[in-house]
Amino acid sequence: MNQLANNAGGAGELGASPNRRLAFAVLLVAAGLLAYENSMSGVFAFDDIPCIVNNESLRSLGDTWTAGPDEIPGGLNRRVVGRWTFALNFAAGGLDVWGYHLVNIVIHVAAALLLMGIVRRVLLLPRMPDSLREQAAVLAFCSALLWLVHPIQTESVTYIVQRLESMMGMFFLASIYAILRSSENRPVIWQTLAVIAGWLCIGTKEVGLMLPLVALLFDRVFLAGSWKDVVLRRGLVHALLLTAMLSYFVVGIGSVPLHVERPVNSNVAMERASSWEFLRTQPGVLLHYLKTTFWPQNLCLELDWPIARGAFEIYGKGAVIVAALVTGFVLLRSRPAVGFLIVTFFLILAPSSTIVPLYLAFEHRMYLSLAFISIGVVMSIYWCGLRLSQRFGAGDLGRNGTLGVLLFSVPVAILLIVLTRQHNETYQSSLSVWQNVVRVAPHNVRARMNLGVYLGRAGRYEEAESQFRVALEQLPTYDACWYNLGLDLHRDRKMPERAVEAFEKAVELKPDEMLYQFALAAALEDSGEIEVAEASYRRCLEVLSDE
Repeated sequence: MNQLANNAGGAGELGASPNRRLAFAVLLVAAGLLAYENSMSGVFAFDDIPCIVNNESLRSLGDTWTAGPDEIPGGLNRRVVGRWTFALNFAAGGLDVWGYHLVNIVIHVAAALLLMGIVRRVLLLPRMPDSLREQAAVLAFCSALLWLVHPIQTESVTYIVQRLESMMGMFFLASIYAILRSSENRPVIWQTLAVIAGWLCIGTKEVGLMLPLVALLFDRVFLAGSWKDVVLRRGLVHALLLTAMLSYFVVGIGSVPLHVERPVNSNVAMERASSWEFLRTQPGVLLHYLKTTFWPQNLCLELDWPIARGAFEIYGKGAVIVAALVTGFVLLRSRPAVGFLIVTFFLILAPSSTIVPLYLAFEHRMYLSLAFISIGVVMSIYWCGLRLSQRFGAGDLGRNGTLGVLLFSVPVAILLIVLTRQHNETYQSSLSVWQNVVRVAPHNVRARMNLGVYLGRAGRYEEAESQFRVALEQLPTYDACWYNLGLDLHRDRKMPERAVEAFEKAVELKPDEMLYQFALAAALEDSGEIEVAEASYRRCLEVLSDE
């Protein structure tokens, strides 16, 4: 490790050495492959099913081109770039899950390489202290490494449909990287690439709408001497990125009903939140994200977060978040690089953590914001190493600081790789996915229902019924759970008499659902209640005729 730190010496030398850059890039790729190699056999799960497996608009590239918004599930009609990558995956290998995982890993590793390139080139800027410039490559490598292998990223890498998040992050970083390169040479080419990457970013997922703001702030903090300098040197590229953001609102806003209340958690029954309820809950969610960043245990696919109601949950935790954000803006003047990391962390989370009532919490939302925490941690350790070296009169301060970073980053990265590989195992089957969610969030009734479904498919019928019953104790109005309990009793366990009660409850809760009516009729017929079954079949016909 001392040798690696020594190799980082030479002011500016490391940044200019192709062999050293290649070595760090190879190490980063190897770490990514090691962390995610066991994800390759993971199955399609949860939203993968409607968005990929059952998505008829992906069956040919022609269908993908001509499909209307109503034919494209899961909001993919607004996420054009991501949708086309799924179509290309299908064209190349159908529903062979291996190819989808491979693309996800490549995207994530490419994003890590871009992050390393950004950090290295920023640290090599002439305005940076010599001690940072000398150790730029090592610090950039460690920052990208910790971000790459962190287990919270599994939801954006191993869970296939969340490629949308990681691809958005890749294009986001590519645009920032191109802006940075445009300040060095060939400005027209690099600024063109920055705009292309920016448009692709916004076309992949809505979080990319923050790119124009982050790019402006990045330019002002690290590249330009003033806002006037930003406009004179790169005004056109920023204008085109802002145009992309505005175009999304003009073209895409009609399909994003911001003014209505939406279901915010998985308890389909359905607690609904206003924009204020959503906003007041986010401080607790953000603090949970931060806790999970530094203690990545009990990760799961679907957090079932309740709406905040207590004063401490709303105002106490809210005060912590507001104080952090205000600190970031204050530091933009006195410590602009530190302020940039803090403010950008919040900016990237803003689309999913402010007033738009989406689902309250998902771990994949930390995908890109985690990069700024990783950079902050590495630079903080480096700074502490410098201070300790100064206090104890050590020789080369820069190398001693870098040694501290390596002594921290390498073992932590190894631990994170182990945790990531362990979490990848939960995606090996839909059954293991929902077992993990129920273990982490036992109050999540949709998770319990889904676990019951997959236990039934595995022939574990009594365990399935137990999960359905627990879910219905928590949420007696959960019509889909009554229906799936009925299927478990009727189709799987050949107990139509017991299934009738469950189907009747589902029909009572949702009388216009033909699927429930038909299941009830079939169970009544199999239990010998022919006349009642006939009446139920007739109700099915009535529902069909009304449609």
